Order: sequence, then C-alpha cells, then structure tokens
Amino acid sequence: LNQPANPLTGLQAKELIEIAKHPFVWVEQTALTYLLGYQDDDDFSLVLKEVPRLIYSSDLGQVSQMDIDQWLLSSAQWFSHFNLSTERKVEICLTNPLQLIKM
Repeated sequence: LNQPANPLTGLQAKELIEIAKHPFVWVEQTALTYLLGYQDDDDFSLVLKEVPRLIYSSDLGQVSQMDIDQWLLSSAQWFSHFNLSTERKVEICLTNPLQLIKM
C-alpha cells in the first residue's frame, strides 16, 4: 500500500495493522504524509512501531521540501521521540525494503 494515510484513502494505523495481517500486504509509511499533517503523532508512531512489513520512505523530492540530509536527521529525531527500537529502525529502513525487492 503506497501512502495509505493520504487524504484519498485516509487509512489509520489500526486499519493498517488489520490489513497487514495478510502476508502479501506491504505498507509504505512516508515522512511526507506526516509532514503534511495527514497523520498525528499517535498514528505515525503506531504505524512505525506496529505495522508488519512496513517500509519507511521520504516521498520528498520537490525543491521546496527538505533534502536527504535533513530528512535523515528528522527521521532520527522522530524515531528517538517515538522510542523506536534499533531493531525496528533497521527492519523498516533496510530489512523490509530488501525483502520486498527480492520478491
């Protein structure tokens, strides 16, 4: 599911957890949907912590948006603020994307 928190679908963490019970469902969480206010802190945090087969990305790229270095710094701050474990950070940023590519 690409950007499921966008205004067209508006899926929230609890719905994504339910949908992702199916092993063929992969979910993308973007920094952009959070930055645009489509998710509050609680929803963003729950998605980052609990949704299986989650892939974290920026979806940034417009010249008016933050660059890669700022996104990495902001992401690290959010992950710390929401108490994400090191294992979960590796899973959503590295392991899960690699597993999906291998399919």
